[in-house]
Amino acid sequence: MKRLLRISILFGFFAGLAFAEESPENDLQKGKEHYEKGEYDLAIDAFQRYLPQAPDPAPIYNLLGITYLKQNQSIESAIGSFKQAVKFDPNFAEAYFNLASAYASRDPALAAEYFQKTITVDPNYSKAYFGLGWFTLTEKQDPAKALELFDKTIERFPDFAEAYYGKGLAYVQLGKREMALEPISHLREIHREDLAALVELAVRGESVEELKLREEAEAKMAEAQKAEEEKEKSEVEDQTTGEITISAKGKVIPL
Repeated sequence: MKRLLRISILFGFFAGLAFAEESPENDLQKGKEHYEKGEYDLAIDAFQRYLPQAPDPAPIYNLLGITYLKQNQSIESAIGSFKQAVKFDPNFAEAYFNLASAYASRDPALAAEYFQKTITVDPNYSKAYFGLGWFTLTEKQDPAKALELFDKTIERFPDFAEAYYGKGLAYVQLGKREMALEPISHLREIHREDLAALVELAVRGESVEELKLREEAEAKMAEAQKAEEEKEKSEVEDQTTGEITISAKGKVIPL
């Protein structure tokens, strides 16, 4: 009887372990671990296994969409996942923002609609203001309105570097190049010299390609100058008849 009792207890224990390994929550955890390791195919499989049992599918669909985007080859699947997320939760601001980001390079106008929807759902979603501002600046060619949106981004996120970059470009488009000095200065304060340099290019009316050509030319000139200096130094040494050295007491000793 005792032996049967021990067997039943052990069976219950191992059955519990097996259930834990196959539990839906375990699939979710595995999916997150695979995602962190960059194992996106395995992460997608785990998230898809978890979905049928998920008490709230919206965040899982959103996570699935982000994972598809990480693959850089499953944009349609990502868009489909984000749409499912907002279907289950119509007030899911992050999923609307991710939808906008997925459409940004394919359909800027539709991306702008989703950026606006993000703001409608969550007026404090700072990145959505930037996304809408960038569309307004680059697609609608409305730098004045873009400035308003970039400022709203900065109000909510004071060190949002890309918003200062957008402000600088907007000032240039408005013909207010001197006003671009303020965003350039702030970009340097937050250690974004790369973006500050790009705004300065725009202020000077130069393109990135022109900057690269100028830097290459300057590098070649520097190399040529260095070679010339080394050549002159070598010629001087060849003409020297003797050398001098300085003793520990500072006296010059001819050799």
